[in-house]
Formats: sequence, structure tokens, C-alpha cells
Amino acid sequence: MIKTSLILLGLTILSGLQLLAQNPGGTKNAIPLSGRIIDNITGDPISEVHIFIPNTTIGAATDSDGKFDIKNPVKGSFELIITHISYEIAFKRISYQNEPLWLDIKLKPKDYQLDEVVVKNKKDRNWNRLVKVFEKELLGSSKNAANCSITNPWVLDFDYDEKKDYLIATAQDLVIIENKALGYKVGCQLMVFEKEQDNSRYLCNSFFEELETSNFAQKRKWEKARKKVYQGSSKHFFDAIMDDDLKKNGFKISLIDNSVGAVNTNAAKRSPELDELFFPRKGGYSLQLNGKVLHIEYFRGMETRDYLVYKQSKLVSSEYLSAEVKGQLNTQQSMLQPVFSNIDLDLDGSLTDPMAVVMHGFWGFKRMADELPINYTSQK
Repeated sequence: MIKTSLILLGLTILSGLQLLAQNPGGTKNAIPLSGRIIDNITGDPISEVHIFIPNTTIGAATDSDGKFDIKNPVKGSFELIITHISYEIAFKRISYQNEPLWLDIKLKPKDYQLDEVVVKNKKDRNWNRLVKVFEKELLGSSKNAANCSITNPWVLDFDYDEKKDYLIATAQDLVIIENKALGYKVGCQLMVFEKEQDNSRYLCNSFFEELETSNFAQKRKWEKARKKVYQGSSKHFFDAIMDDDLKKNGFKISLIDNSVGAVNTNAAKRSPELDELFFPRKGGYSLQLNGKVLHIEYFRGMETRDYLVYKQSKLVSSEYLSAEVKGQLNTQQSMLQPVFSNIDLDLDGSLTDPMAVVMHGFWGFKRMADELPINYTSQK
């Protein structure tokens, strides 16, 4: 997903999973999906392997015997991601029908040892600066981002071209994000991260785990925060498309002519009905925009102060903003710009190719600090 700062902002839409729409929290009373993971050379069991359905709360880790139990798998066909810091990442597509299923998985060791990498990169001043750049781009600048942190930055490697101001980031293992705002520990398998001047894009396959607390008030606070993030979000919008009722969910859409290649929000807009744009295709659906930009207004929500400060901070000082920001909030405005002609969706309403869409406006301001698992359901 391409992201740019100020007016042209972007957001990662995490790749979806078919059938999660029908089984958002996993199958009730499910028979655990079990298995064992071993080294493909030695045959030894591997502990602390993460195995999960991408961008959900559904997954597990292996024990000292290399065994795992995924207790709430979703019924149907899906892809598992298997990752460990010392082994090559693996992907396995399976079909689960709530019947006993055992998986024997072999992982290929990486060509290097972790301690060699850590020593090689033992983290100079420039590396620390790039970590801060990476963290800001990945987590964002929202109020929730202030309560997020990357707890294992040492897994990150950077390739930076100072002349072009072009940054590539890779990770040896899951990037662990502790989100104290929403109550999640997120393991992010970083597939793509690039930043060139003010433009950036990233793609993560993530595993969400709820932070543990015995404090009932804290749990309620997290539930409230998650619901607030969901309302008006891109996930909410795509859910509303699948519900076939944008207005009931607070959304209004219009088309902007993008024939010159740049988004002009002052250009003439046309307000189509959803059935003029949304059509079935093999394996999913298509938003047929024919190269135009889809403008989305969430009329039940206003821009947040943190977004307004971010949007205007490049134009005026923060001291000026703190005095002038009051009264300037508008309804939340976002835009979907297809890289190609149209935007394809999976059966559950998630983007088939997250990198084939550029997002601008309010959604772009919301990064990983404001992400929810795709099997999150809001109590309406």
C-alpha cells in the first residue's frame, strides 16, 4: 500500500481471508488444528515457531517438542504463515472442516546465524535514527501511536540512499508491536517497506494477540478504543460494502476524475450508487472505478485533532496550531486511488492486492497503531 504525507496519505489494508466474514472469531467449539514443526535437515523439533492465519487473532506458537494447537481455527480454506527467526518463512494452504487435522511441517534453516547479524549491525547512531523513521512510518502519528512501541527493533536491517532519501527496511523475524492503546501485541511479518522522501509503502502479515490484564476497567477501555478505531475506518467501509448499505453505516461516496494522474479534490465529483461500481467476479468482487478516484466521506465522524495537527504541521508551527485548531474540524474524508483501473476484493471484502491501491486522506493517517485484526467484529 502506497503512503504519502500531508494531503496524499496512505494506509495498509491487510490482506484478507476468505470465509472470515462467516466465521469472524473462528469456528465455535472447534476441534484444534494441531501439528509439529521440525528442522528439515536434522529432524529436530523447533520451539517458538509462530504459526498463524495472517492479520487475525487466530494462531499459536510451538512448544519445546515443536508441537502446536490452534484452538479456534476458521472453517474453510486458508493460508497459514509459519515463521521463526532462524528459519525461512513458510506458507501452507490448508482446508479445515472442524475435523481432526494434523500437520507435519519442515522448515529450512536460514543461511546465517542471528548472533552474527546482531554483531554485524551493532547498532550505530545512524541505525538508531533510521529505527525512529521506520517506527513513525509504520506506527503513524495518531494519538494511539503515542501508546505503541516496537519492542524488538534489533531484528531490523536498513538500506538507505541518502542522496535519493530512499529507505528500504527488512526484518529477520516478526517485528513485535506492543499497542497499549488498543490492547494488542502484534507480530508483524514485514513483507515490504519502502520510503522515498514523503512517499512510503509497507505490507505486513500480522498476528494479533490480546494483551493480558485482570483489570476489568482496562478491558472495557480497550473495547471502547477498538470500537472507536473501527467506526469510519477502511475496514468498516469494506464491511459496509459487503452489507450493501453504505448510508446505514455512515458513508457517502463520489467519483473524482483522475485522468491527469494526480488527485484533485476540487475536481467535479459524481455520486454514484454502489451497484453502479460493485460487481461480482470469479473468486470475489470488483470495484470498477475505470481509473477514477473513489472519494469516501464518513459523515458520522469528524476529523480528529491529531490528524488535523499532522496535516497542517508542515504549513504552520505547532504553537500556532494549538491556538487555531479549534473549529476547523471537518467530516472524515478519504480517497481510494487504484494503481490499475479497478480495485479487486476477496469474498470477505478485503483487498485482493493491498499494493494495488493508494489511499489518501484520513485513512492514510491511520497506520499500524490503528489497525484491527480482520476478524474483529464491532457490536452494533
